Amino acid sequence: MNGEAFYRELLQRSCESFPAYPEGRYRGRGIVLCAGGPKHLSNAYVCLKFLRTFTDLPVELFYAGKMEMPSAVGDLLRLDFAPIALTDITLPRFREEHPFLTVRSFRGYQIKPYALLHSSFEEIFYIDVDNIPLQSPALLFAYEKYYETGALFWPDVAITRSTSDELFRVFGVTADVLKRDLEFESGQIVVDKRRCWKALLTTCLANSDVSDFRDYCYRHTLGDKDTFRLAFQHAGQPYHLVQHRALQTGSRHVVIPIPIPFTTYTFGIEHELGSFFPTGLLQHDPDGRPLFAHKTVSEWNMYLPFRNFLFIESADGELLDAAGLAKLEDRGYGYLDEFRKRYMEYFGREYFREFQGLLARGIIFFLNIVKYWRTGNTSSSSQP
Repeated sequence: MNGEAFYRELLQRSCESFPAYPEGRYRGRGIVLCAGGPKHLSNAYVCLKFLRTFTDLPVELFYAGKMEMPSAVGDLLRLDFAPIALTDITLPRFREEHPFLTVRSFRGYQIKPYALLHSSFEEIFYIDVDNIPLQSPALLFAYEKYYETGALFWPDVAITRSTSDELFRVFGVTADVLKRDLEFESGQIVVDKRRCWKALLTTCLANSDVSDFRDYCYRHTLGDKDTFRLAFQHAGQPYHLVQHRALQTGSRHVVIPIPIPFTTYTFGIEHELGSFFPTGLLQHDPDGRPLFAHKTVSEWNMYLPFRNFLFIESADGELLDAAGLAKLEDRGYGYLDEFRKRYMEYFGREYFREFQGLLARGIIFFLNIVKYWRTGNTSSSSQP
């Protein structure tokens, strides 16, 4: 049996045996995030600071293992962002509750659907930690399309076409139907678990290690994001995809790849000597108002702040000034500085990331000299 036929049969067989929705297990509305360790928790801190300017909805933050959440850090988060619950997604009780879903490690994209599944909330607004709200996301629960379907999703940029026809066939979806729609961008999700129970379990299965299903799916699509679309289609569960296009944000710069010693990886240095380079997304509410600014490439970085929100590329390709977003980004870096002062003493020093930051600052200093020689202007799209 080839891979396509095997996983199609696995999906069908598994979905037929899914348990019914557990009445009384989940209650209320709340916000869900996933983060652990200083890199991602610093992003979560910025996101939570923005969220708390709009809403006092309870928050549940998922992390993977005790090493990701020192007890003193957890105490500070509870103090700073109450009401907030911190939940270790690796707890045995979660595996025992859903033994048909196997996950070897929650170190990647797959933590997202499982956080939705294991959250104590029945109705959830999920947000990536490198994403910030521009107005209250609590209003999304009141939208008519959410009432009608029980799920709100947002589109990825129009050029993204990463899901293969083979994966469409595995999920029993006609590729021509879904190719007319945009792929999902899962940096923000609103879902009613009661109504979307089977679809959520199907998404978790696609991100599980049952017969290496996750690895298979990720070879045929880009991470977790389109597994939501395929799973909801397979389950026959209605959803609403916000009809306003995601706009790319970024700054005018070249990105210089710097090799990381003793690895096969590189990291980029930005500078205002090049053309527009997209590093984020601007998403809208169902009425077309800007709602989320998502740092999809260069997240919040304590050691070298990248400017992701200086320009917005409109749907017709015009480059627009984003002064308002740039001010919010400045505020976010202020929050990041707060995190460094209040929280970093509870983590070990990140010498390698500090070295990366110093190296990047040195390169930017050199580029500023070149820019001054060329233009007489030393302003940079980075903040050394």
